[in-house]
Amino acid sequence: MAMNDVSINLERGLGDELPAEGLQDLRLTGMDPKTSKKGEQMFLAKFEIISGPDAEKTFLCNLMAEGRGRFKLDQFLDAIAAPVGGHLLASKLIGVKCRAQIGYREYNNRKQVDIVQFLPAVGGAGKILKADGSKNVAPKQVTDPGKKNTMPADEAMNEVPF
Repeated sequence: MAMNDVSINLERGLGDELPAEGLQDLRLTGMDPKTSKKGEQMFLAKFEIISGPDAEKTFLCNLMAEGRGRFKLDQFLDAIAAPVGGHLLASKLIGVKCRAQIGYREYNNRKQVDIVQFLPAVGGAGKILKADGSKNVAPKQVTDPGKKNTMPADEAMNEVPF
């Protein structure tokens, strides 16, 4: 099979400039499903910094969908004011905004961005901003007697319900 011939820049260290530690305003730009080494479902989330001196810098974050690491995904869902029940296609979250406390961690002897904590976007708790900067208005929710804050399956799977 023929391979396209693409030039690779051999200079080392390109793309190593990390965003500053501290609070950063973020937009989710990618959410790819993966499987962890332990066989657990996870997402490789791509975030873009949307304000300040680090605007337009991007970084990746693993969000575990199950197991002990699920807390960070739950924290992200709380930050964007997602309902507590039901289901949603991950792709429907692309464009949502939040804030995060950014730190660093070492991985394979390299410094990497680490999200210490997810926080609601500027605009207040429970007031997620759409990609265009306007506030989402929560639709009326259908409540199942056995669950809290659930949505009809078709609505939850096709639209961002918050």
